Amino acid sequence: MATLKELSTELYGEASAQAMQTILDKSAFLRMLETTGGWELEASDFDWRPAVANVALSTIAESGSWASPTDLAIDSKQTGALKFYYSGFTLSASRILDAKKGLVDTDIWVNKKRAKVHRAFALNLEKEMFMGSGSSNAMSGFKTILDGSTALPGYTDTTLVPEDLDRLRVMDANDYSKVANSKSFDINNAANADALMALIREATYEVDDAKAIVMSKKLRPSFVSIAHAKNQYTVENAYEHPVEKFGGIPVIYVENAAIASNEPDNTSTTPSTNTTSIYVMSPEEQRLSVVSNSGLWYYTYDHEENAYKNTERLGVNMALKIEDNKSILRVRNIKC
Repeated sequence: MATLKELSTELYGEASAQAMQTILDKSAFLRMLETTGGWELEASDFDWRPAVANVALSTIAESGSWASPTDLAIDSKQTGALKFYYSGFTLSASRILDAKKGLVDTDIWVNKKRAKVHRAFALNLEKEMFMGSGSSNAMSGFKTILDGSTALPGYTDTTLVPEDLDRLRVMDANDYSKVANSKSFDINNAANADALMALIREATYEVDDAKAIVMSKKLRPSFVSIAHAKNQYTVENAYEHPVEKFGGIPVIYVENAAIASNEPDNTSTTPSTNTTSIYVMSPEEQRLSVVSNSGLWYYTYDHEENAYKNTERLGVNMALKIEDNKSILRVRNIKC
């Protein structure tokens, strides 16, 4: 079980410690990955093998002979590559001289600006993990991988349709709606309260060892109200942060930009773009992980350049890897 802190060996200066603290403080999702060990050390180019095995249960007479056991086929390797994300700022050398000679409060001002940069970096990183397109040097985020139209990498027998409940990785929430032929599940409809509880319970059962239920902040008011009314809502404190739970499983809220509210509903032609998704996941090495060879890296603005300004940068080399097809489930078509 690896963490971002354990992987982060390229940190230099006091600002890097501030960055790590801000990232884990401002993003509940990244904090959840830290507590579950959802990071994994991998090279710039990496590969892995899925574990596809369907072993039948056999019977034998008391004095009978053993049948031949199932031969395990060697699954084809899957390949991946890290993507490189960074942010930062430049600062005039003249302002650095002011700070060194104590002429003005430049250090105080820079620290305040740093905090803003670190917070924005954390939330943009969170967004990329869900919304990454997989093109133009971007990694594939959860929404792209779990798009509902293709199998998970390495699992050619894993279809992404709601009828295949044994192997399903995308569930259409509208199937739980009380409205006949509904194309979405309206979380704000009081008549759907019991159905919502059933929907979330089934989603958590479909993921082996579910460790987090992740949704946008826009869903939080309605979800908490219903879960509290149905006695499925509790709050605990962890590392000075409140952790809300549904049926004992932490509920993580991300920025609305990370899990959008303009996803298409289940209409086949000209769908309405007024739904969102909930993700149930079980992060762990060799199951569902964020892979990296760097963790967080950081270089402060005392790095000299051939210009009358210095540059400060921070970044992460990373990609998503889903090795276990029972480690994540996307529930879509939720109208909010």
